[in-house]
Amino acid sequence: MARPLSALLRHHKGDNTTLWAVLGLVALGALGVFALIFPLLQNLGGIGLAKGQWNLEISLTIDTPNGPVSGSVVRTYYAQAQPAIAGGGHSGRLEGEALAIEIMPGKWLFGLADNIGYPVFYTDTGGYEGSNSEAAKIRWYRSRPEGYGRAITINTDTVYEDSDTANTTRERDEIDRRNRLLRETNPRQTYPGTLITFTDINDPSSVEMVDLADLEKTFGEGVRFVEGSFNFTEKEITKGKLYNLIPWLYSGEISSTPIKDLKKKKIPGYITFGPNLSASIFDTEVFRRNKNE
Repeated sequence: MARPLSALLRHHKGDNTTLWAVLGLVALGALGVFALIFPLLQNLGGIGLAKGQWNLEISLTIDTPNGPVSGSVVRTYYAQAQPAIAGGGHSGRLEGEALAIEIMPGKWLFGLADNIGYPVFYTDTGGYEGSNSEAAKIRWYRSRPEGYGRAITINTDTVYEDSDTANTTRERDEIDRRNRLLRETNPRQTYPGTLITFTDINDPSSVEMVDLADLEKTFGEGVRFVEGSFNFTEKEITKGKLYNLIPWLYSGEISSTPIKDLKKKKIPGYITFGPNLSASIFDTEVFRRNKNE
C-alpha cells in the first residue's frame, strides 16, 4: 500500500539522499502535469494579462473624371485582455483621425475613426482561427507582419432593404435580420467603418453618408471605387491633417460637446451613427489637441 509523502519524510528524516530523491520525484511530477496542461492554457489565451498595440493603415483609390485620387490614414490600436481561465475580460482603444480624400475640388470623402482593431473579420479572407479567447487573439495579432491584412471590396449586386418602410416592429426586425445576414455573408462593401461627406466643407450640418459601392450618387458621374486595403503597418500614426481642413472641429464650442444639429441621412442596411456625430470619431484626440494647440 502506498505511503503518504508525510510518512515517507518522517521515516527518512535522517536520510538526506532519500529525502532529496523524493522531492525530486515530486518536482518532476509537477513539471509533467504542467507540460500537459500548458498547451490547454495557451489555447485558452495564456496564463497572464495579454497586451498589444499595433498600427493599422486604411487606403483607398477612387477614380474621378480628373483621374484617380488616393488617400490613406494610419491609426494605433491598443488592446488588453485576461485569459479565459481568468474571466476573459478585455478592452480596446483606437487612436487616430479620419481618412480624408479630396474626390473633386472642395468635395471630400471622410472615413471616420470608428473601425475595429482587427483588419480581418470576414471569414473568407483568412485571419485568426484559434480559440475565442480575446487574450489569445491579441497575442496572435500583435505579431502580424507589415502588410498583413485584407483588401477592401464592393459588391454592387448586394442591395440592402430600407427598414423605415416597415409598418410594424416585427417587420422592421425581420428586415434588419436579413440585412445583417447580407453584411455577414455577402456585404455590399467591406470598408472598416463609416464613410461620410459634407456638401459644404465649412458647414458641419451638411453631413451625408456615403455608399462606397455607389460613389456617383454622392460625387457625380465618373466617380468610382477602384481599390482599397486595411493592413498592419510600421508607419507612424497620421496626425494633424484635419486641423486645417475642418477647423470648426477644433473650435472650443464644438469640441467641448458632441457636434450638434447634424442631418443624419441614412443608407438602407448600413449601421448608422446616433443623432449626433461626436467630434472624437473624426479625431480621437480632438479634445487633447484643442487643449494643447
